Amino acid sequence: MADFTGTFDETFDLPVDVATAVAHFSNTDVVAANYGVLESYEKVGDDSLALVLPNQNHGVTSFQGRYTGTWKAVGDNAVEWSTKPGSGNLVSEGRATFAPTAGGCRMTWRSKITITMDVNRFIGKALGPVVGTFVSREMRAYCDRMIAALPR
Repeated sequence: MADFTGTFDETFDLPVDVATAVAHFSNTDVVAANYGVLESYEKVGDDSLALVLPNQNHGVTSFQGRYTGTWKAVGDNAVEWSTKPGSGNLVSEGRATFAPTAGGCRMTWRSKITITMDVNRFIGKALGPVVGTFVSREMRAYCDRMIAALPR
């Protein structure tokens, strides 16, 4: 088994107020609609989703992400998300904080995903940078989709 981690940290100016941004980024219906390609998902309560990602087969190994995540508003100006412990082979965690600006708000996004794959140590070392870059790129794409879906 090997763990692979990708991170994505960036700041964005959004054309909505803080309250709208917090409501949007903590809404699991919006999260599911903009997550990207999913094999399946199920709402588990008001703030959680059980997600199954499509199988990724890259020749030397394949991976199908599964986890249950929660998305919660924290106070009036932040959203946090995390994986419920023991719910799968992927751990996602992050925080978006929002500060008012003249044209809406500024979002500071910090996220990290660690996936656990059944590969030997040699293949794990070779795949580490590639998988980390892929995971980071997917987090960026998700963030971009969520921003594009903001109410106008």
